[in-house]
Amino acid sequence: IVSWWPGENNGSDIVGPNHVSAHNGNSVFGPAKIGSGFNFIESQSQAPPDQESDFSGAATGLDPGTGPFTIEAWINVPEPRAVADSGWETGYQTIISKYRLAPGFTSTYFFAVHPDGTLEFYIRAANGVAQFVYGNQPVTGPGFHHVAAVRTVSSLLLYVDGTLDASLDVDDVLDVNADNVAVTIGNRYAAPYHPERLIGTIDELAYYHSDLSASEIAAIHAAGIKG
Repeated sequence: IVSWWPGENNGSDIVGPNHVSAHNGNSVFGPAKIGSGFNFIESQSQAPPDQESDFSGAATGLDPGTGPFTIEAWINVPEPRAVADSGWETGYQTIISKYRLAPGFTSTYFFAVHPDGTLEFYIRAANGVAQFVYGNQPVTGPGFHHVAAVRTVSSLLLYVDGTLDASLDVDDVLDVNADNVAVTIGNRYAAPYHPERLIGTIDELAYYHSDLSASEIAAIHAAGIKG
């Protein structure tokens, strides 16, 4: 494990150096799966892009290169989101991103709730080649779900509540190295006026430089509040 953000009323990374702080000082925490977690409420999401709340910070060791990696968390996302009439919102609800649009392409990844309420895991190399997998099971609605995204040497995998939800076999292992991009929890800046904010709660978010096995992910889910 490289980084672990429990969200216990602060943005501390209790394993690594990648502490996050609230954008614009709008730090909000609330009841979560285990203690408190990062809480993003509807009123904040309706704010203009320069007033939204998310958490971002340094990203030391959060670039997998061509190696395997895993992202896992507990999330409570009450409902899917449609594209807003204002054009600010795309309907995506981001769990974590290391993403930036720039002239040309930059290497990047994100893990998010798709507008249809399922998961999406996306990675892109600096040459613009991308790989992504969509989930099947909705993760929106009441209560918390454990979700995980895994990149192995041959596949992208999504898990929901300890069970494999979707997979994509890949022939090429992309080099993902966005070392000049901060990590952001609860948002992704797809364009200057198109933030992709999550409405709900993120708890016990963690990043690993390894491809956790199906049994390891099932064990985290089964541990629940004891995990």
